[in-house]
Amino acid sequence: MEVTINARKVDPDIDVLELAGRMTLRRENGQIETAVRKLVAAGSSKIILDLSGVTYVDSSGVGAIAVSFTWAKEGNARLVASGAEGMVGEIFRLTRVDLLVPFFPDVSAAAASFNS
Repeated sequence: MEVTINARKVDPDIDVLELAGRMTLRRENGQIETAVRKLVAAGSSKIILDLSGVTYVDSSGVGAIAVSFTWAKEGNARLVASGAEGMVGEIFRLTRVDLLVPFFPDVSAAAASFNS
């Protein structure tokens, strides 16, 4: 199953992109970057990538998250990630992307981080 993206808000000023499926070497990973770019262009300043539905990630998926973080930062937005567990979370730790992108256990904790 390719990665799917569902956009929602948890607060009037916090956008969540819920990702589900496999983040592998396919064009679908570009959808993540495009979704983040669209949110930033629309004025979003707080974005959460909810990875709780992601079952597998490879290097292209890791790259999509890193590039999305950079685009958000360049657009004066904060991007954080939540819900990366098991093998998915381990990949982000091994590649050290967790030192670039703040990771939180769930969407609630990620949303609370914007207030600190």
